[in-house]
Amino acid sequence: MKFQKGDTMKNTCLLLFLLMLVGLTQMKAQTAIDKTFKENSVHTIDKLINDYYVYPDVAKKTGNHLKKQLESGYFDQYNNLDSFAKALTQELQSINKDKHMKVVASVRQKSSMSNDDHVEALLKGIKSPMASTDGFFETKKLPGNIGYLEIRGFANPAEGAPVADAYMKLLGNSDAIIIDLRKNGGGSPEMVQYLCSYFFDEKVHLNSIYHREGNWTKDYWTLEKVNGKKMPDVPLFVLTSNYTFSGAEEFSYNMQT
Repeated sequence: MKFQKGDTMKNTCLLLFLLMLVGLTQMKAQTAIDKTFKENSVHTIDKLINDYYVYPDVAKKTGNHLKKQLESGYFDQYNNLDSFAKALTQELQSINKDKHMKVVASVRQKSSMSNDDHVEALLKGIKSPMASTDGFFETKKLPGNIGYLEIRGFANPAEGAPVADAYMKLLGNSDAIIIDLRKNGGGSPEMVQYLCSYFFDEKVHLNSIYHREGNWTKDYWTLEKVNGKKMPDVPLFVLTSNYTFSGAEEFSYNMQT
């Protein structure tokens, strides 16, 4: 499995999101857009994915598909920013099957902020609905001394690890543990690594993340220590659904493997 890390957004803004309004001021999402705007957007997407996307062959195929759809007049029916962004997302994902890659319409007021700063500001403003609890939603003891933990997102360890420690402490004497990821959309791979480490008392290779930009790979191994009691011998069950995504898929994959 290969996961593309999301913390290099400033330079690879299309990896998860593409901001469509660079250079436009005081626009509304329903404002009409013209043919030139659509052409420029498609060609910008094509260049970005071919420069940065993790699989060059998939990037080329995806970009060619977008240009073909543009030339055929398919995008003529989408005449405002929101509908055009959704159509682009659908066409991108129809080829690369990558739900990380999305196009979102961004409204930018006239300012001296650079394009890169605008990208970074928007991404920082995208908050998970579970941000206030760092993704940890509920813990309880079920009949039979079974610990249950629902996680809806993996925050950065700086914020999420202390919360994880508190929740895992509550489950420390369980005879079995259920981790519910059915409503989890992903998050930090470092947090995935941290939580996985609670269930291993030896060094185990969990996953590797390849970065095309710079051509380097980061390996993730279980951590020798966590700020709590490890439970390598406690039976663990992971619940997933068709919503389970990204980092949550990685956690499930790591534990299953």
